[in-house]
Amino acid sequence: MALIPNGDVGYNYYGVYGIGITGVGSVVGNDGGVYPIYGAVLGVNAGSTGTVTLSNNTTINLGSYGLVVGLRGRGTVTIGSGSIVNSLNASYSNVEIGRHKGSVGAVTVTGVGSQLNAAITNLWRTLLRKKHSGC
Repeated sequence: MALIPNGDVGYNYYGVYGIGITGVGSVVGNDGGVYPIYGAVLGVNAGSTGTVTLSNNTTINLGSYGLVVGLRGRGTVTIGSGSIVNSLNASYSNVEIGRHKGSVGAVTVTGVGSQLNAAITNLWRTLLRKKHSGC
């Protein structure tokens, strides 16, 4: 079981996942695993694009840094098929979407049981969607 990185993905010295640091990067989780991550930043620099796609009941539990979707670039998170992102214990930021001028952040939560759980969510330049399917 593992999260699958592709392209421009790395860690800084604090252990924060950078996805789309200066280019295009993505991470896919589709194996139903539970992954503790200190923090993640998508779309780190201007012109970069970072994408996270979760499906098949995959869970990410974020630590003290939390989740930034679009720091200075473009960030996209799709949480589907019963997957969960938890950012409840972050001391830096829980979830920030579209943080700086020129950034864009989009989060889509779709499918039965899919969740984004955060104590604090800062919506700056944001597209936040919850898709419903069926009755």
